[in-house]
Amino acid sequence: RDVTGVQTCALPISFIVTPDFLDTRRGMINFLAAADKAGTLKHVVRLQGENPEVKKPDDLPEIVKGQYGTALSHIYARQVFEMVSDYVPVTFLNALAYFMDDFLGMFGSGVRNSRTLAAPFDKIMTYVDTRDVGCAAANILLSDDIRDIGVTITIDNGVDYMYFSQIADLMTEVLGEKITYDGSVETFKRENRKDFEFYWGDKAEEALEFCIRYFEWEQQVTNCV
Repeated sequence: RDVTGVQTCALPISFIVTPDFLDTRRGMINFLAAADKAGTLKHVVRLQGENPEVKKPDDLPEIVKGQYGTALSHIYARQVFEMVSDYVPVTFLNALAYFMDDFLGMFGSGVRNSRTLAAPFDKIMTYVDTRDVGCAAANILLSDDIRDIGVTITIDNGVDYMYFSQIADLMTEVLGEKITYDGSVETFKRENRKDFEFYWGDKAEEALEFCIRYFEWEQQVTNCV
């Protein structure tokens, strides 16, 4: 929205998490305008999902350069905050991992309805619980340690890697029911379309197509680790 429509940000500390397929650059500019109007902001923690090898849009392959997609949104957010780093203290909290909640949301319908984990392009990834993300953000925001300012802190441990097919095996063990892994694009679309429609509304089809391209890129990158 236009800056004039943003409510004043009166809190001295803020933890910013933005969804995919949002105009993140405009959103962060609007946030900073509201914070400037309030004049009380002392520290921002911004949740990122950045590949450390990707520093600018030109570092991305064409298949994931969607305007509002995950690959670009975090780059744009960082660029906005770095432009005002002299007077807005910010810490970037980077989680290059899937959230545990994704198995209830993005991949949830397939598991619930047909006991199928439908996730294209089987790839090796790390995973993090959103409660741990929130705890890390709270610890940083409540700390007086100035060494947290202007840095990027990685919160996935970089050790607990698993393929999505292994996640299906783990679900089978924990749930006591057979969960089958299906890595086809067609099954992903069929099983999860309703979840995408719920989360992204009229952007659901765009989100589905982007995520498929993004998953393919992730496979190319992470399976080389």
